[in-house]
Amino acid sequence: MVRSDWRNLNGSWEFAAAQKGEAALSGVGRHEDHVWYRRNFTVSSKWGGKRVLLHFGAVNWETTVYVNGKSFPAHKGGYDEWTLDITDALAASGPQEIVVGVDNLVDANPGQAIGTQRLKPGGILYTAATGIWQTVWLEPVSTAHIGNLDLTPDIDSNALRVTVTPEAPDNVRIKATQVKITALDRGKVVGEATGDASAWKTGPAGFGHDSNSVRTEWTTDDIWIRREIDLPANLPAKLAVSIIHGDDAQVYINGVLAADAPDYAGQYTDIAMTDAGRAALKPGKNVIAVHCHNRVGGQFIDMGIVKAGAVANVQR
Repeated sequence: MVRSDWRNLNGSWEFAAAQKGEAALSGVGRHEDHVWYRRNFTVSSKWGGKRVLLHFGAVNWETTVYVNGKSFPAHKGGYDEWTLDITDALAASGPQEIVVGVDNLVDANPGQAIGTQRLKPGGILYTAATGIWQTVWLEPVSTAHIGNLDLTPDIDSNALRVTVTPEAPDNVRIKATQVKITALDRGKVVGEATGDASAWKTGPAGFGHDSNSVRTEWTTDDIWIRREIDLPANLPAKLAVSIIHGDDAQVYINGVLAADAPDYAGQYTDIAMTDAGRAALKPGKNVIAVHCHNRVGGQFIDMGIVKAGAVANVQR
């Protein structure tokens, strides 16, 4: 997703570590467990009245961000992008400060995905890379804006399924919105579709047909369901999606794919939440969206979020 107005923060940052840093491109050449980055920036006067988002393409591994001294929830993961709304931390004018702290314990942290990186490299194992390694940028957006676009080609139907996830601050309720999608091929319009959020209906789970567990009828080939939930700040680090479905289902959290459940499951099955899906969960307001495509037999879909390896339900 590309917007025309944004500011790139790549370039020189102040840098500090236990000693210095790591990768050859940084000019250092060794691994450090803990590093700090710092830089100043200014906000364009043209961005007045907008929310300001701070995007990180990827940082390895556990990252805490401070803007003008205000801390934001830590992000864990070295390969996925994430976004912070830093508007409320910004000064009214003048220079703004970003400080980024990164911890990367590599194979000393059992829960960390490390690939072939090691603290003691050798053979096919190489020196671990710590810190910012993808683009960092700022972007102004409206108070209510598009947070994510999910595009899923359907080759058999010669179609493209588009999921638009709106975002807004927790104290702002997004009103029903109409979305128009236009597909172009070399500048020529080849397809259009309109989605109207006000047309969504409400009903209790589970959704399906011809089952004692059905509380809301579903008789078509496809169904989309969504729900806004409020979550506490102390969520478990490892979560799973508990789902019963017929047939193919996908679960999205704030527009990010959190679980893919192909085929059919006649009883609740726990599927480990993707790292990107877990990272998309935040304290406060979250939106869960589920798509299910029924190919044969009876329709049914219901799901919840559970602690990985536990029976207790966190939110269903």
